[in-house]
Amino acid sequence: MSNNKRELKNLAEGLYLYSDMSQKDIAAMLNVTEKTITDWKQEGEWEEIKAAYGITRDKIIANYYRQTFEIQEKARDEKRTLTSGETDQLVKIANCIEKLDKSITMHDRVQVFMDFNNWLVTIDTELAKTLSLKQQSYLKFLVKLRGK
Repeated sequence: MSNNKRELKNLAEGLYLYSDMSQKDIAAMLNVTEKTITDWKQEGEWEEIKAAYGITRDKIIANYYRQTFEIQEKARDEKRTLTSGETDQLVKIANCIEKLDKSITMHDRVQVFMDFNNWLVTIDTELAKTLSLKQQSYLKFLVKLRGK
């Protein structure tokens, strides 16, 4: 693959992962076909990586806390104690949060990379771009490794 094509592919990947642009818009912007974007997306497993960016441990835990709050608020609004079903739900949620706090997942790695890149871009944009590409390569490596 030529350097120019590799640069286009890297740019397309970044746009796909970090923006809300459609494949059609990315293709038009880079002056390549939609099929090229689709091929790059499939061979690079961009969908899996993007999913990992969207579903971080922090977001899952925040959702669990929101559910906990809603269960407690409902009982409070109705001026009653928690039912046994609600109590069981809260125990299950607490167990899930505890497990998430103890494990290092792909989502954790993605979250750390995102946080680090957001900080680094304020200091050194070029280094942030370079490291972002290396981080993407590492995540792809992990996805392939787990697929075996």
